[in-house]
Amino acid sequence: MLKLAARLTFVITLISAVLTAAVPHVFPHSPNVPDYWEAFGFGVCDLPCYAGIHLGDEGFDRALSRLEQHVENVTQSALVVGETIYFQAVAQGHNLTGSISFVRGRVVALSLGTVVPVDLLLTTIGTPDCVLIIPNALNDVWYWYLPDAVITAQINERYPTTSADYLTLVPLGDSSGCDAALMTPWRGFAPSWVYRR
Repeated sequence: MLKLAARLTFVITLISAVLTAAVPHVFPHSPNVPDYWEAFGFGVCDLPCYAGIHLGDEGFDRALSRLEQHVENVTQSALVVGETIYFQAVAQGHNLTGSISFVRGRVVALSLGTVVPVDLLLTTIGTPDCVLIIPNALNDVWYWYLPDAVITAQINERYPTTSADYLTLVPLGDSSGCDAALMTPWRGFAPSWVYRR
């Protein structure tokens, strides 16, 4: 009887392992790409590149022409103030507000305010490295440290599995900010209070 139970357990474990390995290949997850994604320039290149603009690119005119080439319906014209280009676009009832910041003529930051599905972020750039938890704040900030850039996403703590409201892309610094105060290593999807412990 014990041998029969052991064989049955082995068979069940083997079947479970095969199914666990096979399901992602048979039913791959493809995130929901919003209909405004291409219109807002996200389809041109992969983050941390945006609308054909990379961190470190040189020249206002070059960044502005790529923005106008790849982002549909930029309202009126982009506004240049100091060393920053501010822009706004509307597509399929959604808004995008953004800025491209320069230092000495080179792109040093991209900020993009629009609804970005979390599953799209996780599929394209993986899970965050850490989370910034600010006491009494409405949003948490997720951080991805890539080889050449840092991507941050402002996540509404009430709906952490649905969308980010704001993305920022900046060059990678000398050290990981995950070691800073108020930063917590990524622990998976959980309400903010789990991270605040």
